[in-house]
Amino acid sequence: MLAFQGDEEKQQGLKPVQLMDRDLSHLLPDDQVGFYKAICLPCFEVVVRAIPTQHPMLEQALKNMAKWSELAALSLEEKKEAVSEILRHRPSAASQNSSTVSL
Repeated sequence: MLAFQGDEEKQQGLKPVQLMDRDLSHLLPDDQVGFYKAICLPCFEVVVRAIPTQHPMLEQALKNMAKWSELAALSLEEKKEAVSEILRHRPSAASQNSSTVSL
């Protein structure tokens, strides 16, 4: 998790960027929705126009964004709890199956 780097930066007296600051992890759902809208979906739409067989990738991205949108709509306390739960159970990159898309 990027929070480990943020922790190290704090120990060095630096201010980590929001994505790496575990004290701001409750902002992750809103950040992810913005990232999907601004970066992921437009890119995936271009890919699908060029390579129509990649449509499942776009469908999964839309599902992921919908889930992040649900989390973004929660109250602050619910959001903190939900993000904490996600981060606690997130598999490491090395153990993830490359065909699996997760939050």
